[in-house]
Amino acid sequence: MCKIRQLLNQQKSPAEKSKQQEVSTQQDHQLSPSADNAFNSAEVKSAIARVLATAVMNGGDGSTRSAESTQTIADQCLKEIKLLGFDRYKFVCSVTMGEVRQQAVELVSRCLWNDQLDKMVSHTWHSNTHHCTVTVYGVYHD
Repeated sequence: MCKIRQLLNQQKSPAEKSKQQEVSTQQDHQLSPSADNAFNSAEVKSAIARVLATAVMNGGDGSTRSAESTQTIADQCLKEIKLLGFDRYKFVCSVTMGEVRQQAVELVSRCLWNDQLDKMVSHTWHSNTHHCTVTVYGVYHD
């Protein structure tokens, strides 16, 4: 098999050989996203708001099957965000849903990330009886 490759390479012109070498030595490793492919918080927040509005219209106020609802909302948010085309980003979506009963809710999270490349967006929907908060973390993966 190696002899066949050697024969094929000998038959190529010098221009074709140099072009082949250029292509094989190009780097595809990026340390930061390109300007047109950077995480856009406004677009992501808009996508989350659309998903929440659709979920509320289809499922009422979220009073039934909240575990299924939160999973569906998270899946839909991730699908919408992936359609925005942010290459080299990995996304984590957290959905918190609950009833409004004059209680306090405290959520805390800690992340180790690059402040310049990694981003997060949060959007909250609430009614008189329920609330839902969606948080999306976009982590740049080089």
